Amino acid sequence: MICAARRQHPRWDPGKLLEWLEPRYPGRDWPAVSTAGDLLARTFNDFRRLYNDERPHEALGGRPPAALYRAPPRPYTGTVPPVSIPATFSSSA
Repeated sequence: MICAARRQHPRWDPGKLLEWLEPRYPGRDWPAVSTAGDLLARTFNDFRRLYNDERPHEALGGRPPAALYRAPPRPYTGTVPPVSIPATFSSSA
């Protein structure tokens, strides 16, 4: 039920999903917000694994994306080097 609500409201966090579900389905025992978040994360990770590692993609010749993925040669450092624009550059047309 929580996963179905997430499909209907993909931007809502687990707490808001539970707030929305509780009055619509009274008398049910709903999990704690952290448990609902864990369930949603696990469901998404299962989907991502299926989509990237198992499911064949027509555009990739029937292979899954993971079969073609290659890590970049440079590690990601988390910072972007500063951009320097030459003084001779003009933005006017």
